[in-house]
Amino acid sequence: MKPPPDKDLRHNAKGLREPLPSVAFLSHTAADYEFINTHVIPQQCGYRHNFVLFNYRVPGGVVSDAYRKEILTLMGDAAWFVVAVSTRAVESKWVNFEASWAVEHRSADRIVVLIIEGCDLNELSPKLLRCRYVDFREDPSKARRCLELTMPEVCSA
Repeated sequence: MKPPPDKDLRHNAKGLREPLPSVAFLSHTAADYEFINTHVIPQQCGYRHNFVLFNYRVPGGVVSDAYRKEILTLMGDAAWFVVAVSTRAVESKWVNFEASWAVEHRSADRIVVLIIEGCDLNELSPKLLRCRYVDFREDPSKARRCLELTMPEVCSA
């Protein structure tokens, strides 16, 4: 999945690609996709196109270098990193890979942790404790409004 087609990648003075300020990579497990689709960025959400959701279902379970490279490119193109945290996410090698990348390549103020189920963030990455978080466990509608205020560049139509 590529960044929205109406947005061009920016390049710095050295000609290197820079992340798009209104795009967020949303790390999640396939098992949590329905929750994301229903409560975090529902289909009718006007800013859904600003979120990059990557499909983790790989035929045969074999991950190629091209697959890993695509994930790295998508994360690099997004100025924001959002991770949906659940017990399944903590156990996912891909969510762990992406969260590890994010804490090394994005500042804490550009990482948002979505708590969709109780679990220990230390198991995913202790560095995520320094980041902003939005708790979706009790009132997803209120949490979505909080997310919109946390990431105004991304959450505008």
